[in-house]
Amino acid sequence: MANAASWQVVPNPFPLCMRYAVYDTPTGGAIQWGTAGCSGGDIRVGIFTGQSAGLRGVCVLNGVRVYNRAHKSVARFGMRKAYNRQCYDERAHGGRNMTTDRVLGSGDFKYRLAPNWETLPPGYKWREVAAVAVDGSDNVYVFNRGEHPMMVFDSEGNFIKSWGEGVFTRAHGVSLGPDNTLYCSDDGDHTVRQCTLDGDVLMTLGVPGKPAPLFSGDPFNRCTHTALDPKTGDIYVSDGYGNSRVHKYSPDGRLLFSWGAPGTDPGEFSIAHNIVTDADGYVYVADRENHRIQIFDSNGRFEEQWPNVHRPCALYISPEQHIYVGELGWGMTVQRNVPNIGPRVSVLDRRGNTLARLGSGYGLGEGQFISPHGICIDSANSIYVGEVAHTNISNSGETPPDNLRTLQKLVRTE
Repeated sequence: MANAASWQVVPNPFPLCMRYAVYDTPTGGAIQWGTAGCSGGDIRVGIFTGQSAGLRGVCVLNGVRVYNRAHKSVARFGMRKAYNRQCYDERAHGGRNMTTDRVLGSGDFKYRLAPNWETLPPGYKWREVAAVAVDGSDNVYVFNRGEHPMMVFDSEGNFIKSWGEGVFTRAHGVSLGPDNTLYCSDDGDHTVRQCTLDGDVLMTLGVPGKPAPLFSGDPFNRCTHTALDPKTGDIYVSDGYGNSRVHKYSPDGRLLFSWGAPGTDPGEFSIAHNIVTDADGYVYVADRENHRIQIFDSNGRFEEQWPNVHRPCALYISPEQHIYVGELGWGMTVQRNVPNIGPRVSVLDRRGNTLARLGSGYGLGEGQFISPHGICIDSANSIYVGEVAHTNISNSGETPPDNLRTLQKLVRTE
């Protein structure tokens, strides 16, 4: 389908690797491409000529794939098929919705990565992704820290729309209600907004820009996430950074009661970072800095706790009642190379037993995470993970790279 010609070797001007390794040409079926090895080698530049217009290339580890406009692979050059996210950036150049050969997980929970699944319009970008939600049509709502706070994609990664411009200060959490509305937690202005899928604000909990006094127990001081009672529609809000509290509201926004306090005993929190409910109405709280998930009944009564997680940051419960946990991993430099603490995604059953662990530690390589912060599942059981990688790397004292990966899709496989 394609052939290579006129190789030329030029010095590599990039200190690590070439991020934009793919170039489309507007005419004919020819594309020009270049790859730069992450080891700092030379760039090999050549021309591939295909049988039809619209071919495009994608840099992979030690090679290139060529795709047609339908995103089908029509040729591959190089020794290995495994993608290396550090060696390319497909965001501006296509080649999306392909999965890697590497399998993450085990048993019934095996996944392949779909690198750079999303396609952003020209001029659109985000600093990092705080949270992700999926509606009944498998459209994906990416709540991000950028100029377009909510970006919406279809299941193939095609951009649909954006909204929330000028409304949200700092995206933190998003959850979908049974009425097909979104509850968006903004820890920058201390509010939760209930929005339609088109971004119309239906209700606001909290007073924008006016936090409650620090650790007063009153709503809100940097609230983090929401969950709904499956029986009554009552709203639970985890609150969060400047409180150690859970608040329960009626569906029309009336505060019913609150529980929790700073500390380490049952019912106390050290950053109540995320919250979900199961089919029976039990409430699960990611008590992040206490390294546990606490479980309560609908009246806030403590039931049990699961300590087999490390800095749990993101929670999601599937229709099958599996609990997906995004674990933040190390919080101090001395822990950075400690194995088996994340960052990762874990799958638990309703008794807290571990069913699978996904991830191979801290980093930007294939199968790695920096900071899983938001998580959701679509109808095909694919996992979407939003990462606040820019914040995490900055807090570690390092400078984040450009075009930092902060959204990952894991596709369920056999």
